Amino acid sequence: MHKIGIRPLTRTGLFLTCLLAATATAGVTTAQAANGGTTHEFVYHAAGNLAGEAWFNSGSANPSKGQNSFTIKDLFCGDGWSIYVKWVGRNPDGSLSGGVAYLHGDCDPVERSLSVSGPRSASLPFSWSACKWDTNHLSADTCEPWINTTWS
Repeated sequence: MHKIGIRPLTRTGLFLTCLLAATATAGVTTAQAANGGTTHEFVYHAAGNLAGEAWFNSGSANPSKGQNSFTIKDLFCGDGWSIYVKWVGRNPDGSLSGGVAYLHGDCDPVERSLSVSGPRSASLPFSWSACKWDTNHLSADTCEPWINTTWS
């Protein structure tokens, strides 16, 4: 009889698992005209209080933050947790594109904005999720449900 070992999932492994899971929600669809827009998600602690929040600004919805940009914000400094976002979407050729963007630590910085894609000629399926990670590396990451939107 063989014993099966269980290894903790690395951040890269977690991302790849989520990327595969989101593939169905970011499936290939007919491209639509670029329309822009903003989606938002809160990140919660187990007790229900807010840990952080994130916004995705599709297209040029918020030019001051850049084309197809995220803003990530830690709302509970000193709790030992920090905020990040993960995303996956389709490129015009149908291939997947995705990534992860972190705050460096607990309120380090409190807020960060970054552009994750340049302009696109048409809106394409895109999914993202706001998450929190334990800056002391004692607990597993937790993520909110995926948000399905478009990037343009």
